[in-house]
Amino acid sequence: EHIVIKGRVVSSDESGNIYKNFVIDDGTSAITVSVNQKKLYQSYLRGQEVVIDVTGLHIGKYNGMLQLGAAEWYEAGKCYETTFMEEDVLKAHAQQNGLPDVSKIDTLTVTIPQLKEIMSNKDEFVKMTSRLVKFEGVYWEDAGKEFAGTANANRNLVDKEGNKILFRNSAYSTFSYDKIPYGAGDVVAILGVYGQDWQLTLIEKDGLMNFDPNAGPEDV
Repeated sequence: EHIVIKGRVVSSDESGNIYKNFVIDDGTSAITVSVNQKKLYQSYLRGQEVVIDVTGLHIGKYNGMLQLGAAEWYEAGKCYETTFMEEDVLKAHAQQNGLPDVSKIDTLTVTIPQLKEIMSNKDEFVKMTSRLVKFEGVYWEDAGKEFAGTANANRNLVDKEGNKILFRNSAYSTFSYDKIPYGAGDVVAILGVYGQDWQLTLIEKDGLMNFDPNAGPEDV
């Protein structure tokens, strides 16, 4: 039996902050597709609908993150984890459908407390993993610092009640040495999982919106 899924690409690895994967979303849920290839944005553009025959592929977790890919033995855990599938495997199973249309990308507006609550509901947790989400009226705990600099860095996003959620920033991103803005604004990112908690990833720096460029350390 062939199991076929389809969704619209909501991510991009062009900035370098996302590594060897892209995310498709059908409006009800999303999944990360892990591929041993860089510059996936050139073939799987944001807004592009992709159809995948998943029969023969592997679905599983990498440190808690559900994804499509290939199976790899993890000796320390004595179990299999999901790793990157080869690009020719993906090409044999996937097909682009029509032209990219970014206007059809869904973005869910969420709050940090909502996501914390979802962690305890398995069905809702799976449904939310890899979704493109938006936070409104939030600020960065490490405002004024570089997003990453010379090494990958974890940064916290904070809401007005003091609730925090983790962001992972890559040292290989085009904005790695840029300074995190002061003040409050809106943030759009991919919602992933690392271990036992949520982990967010910016697609590009344009995911930071409505931050006052003239704000300083006193503006929270």
